[in-house]
Amino acid sequence: MVSNRRLDPFESARTIGLVVITLVAIGMMLDAAAVGVGLSQASLLSDIAARRPFTQVDAEASDARVRLVAILNFLVFIVTGIVFLVWIHRAHKNLTSFGVSGLEYSPRWAVGGFFVRFSI
Repeated sequence: MVSNRRLDPFESARTIGLVVITLVAIGMMLDAAAVGVGLSQASLLSDIAARRPFTQVDAEASDARVRLVAILNFLVFIVTGIVFLVWIHRAHKNLTSFGVSGLEYSPRWAVGGFFVRFSI
């Protein structure tokens, strides 16, 4: 539905969208890295269980790799979520720039809806 009221200024969401896509790709690469370091650690643990020789340095290096990938993955996840919500807000706000009226929710609620819990 198009209204005759004053339109809000359009702000492109393209750049924010590209940042979200890039962050999701980085997250996917970190997930693949997590699988790799997890398999490496599983191999080390099976060596330990089989009483094969290992060094303390190997064990600590494996733990450090797992910890690093987990921290990076968590940080990218949080940043991706925040940037995604900014993109949702911008995209919803742009609807009024195109003359769309009668929207049930504001841009803030378009974001806030991700935090509202409901049960069926």
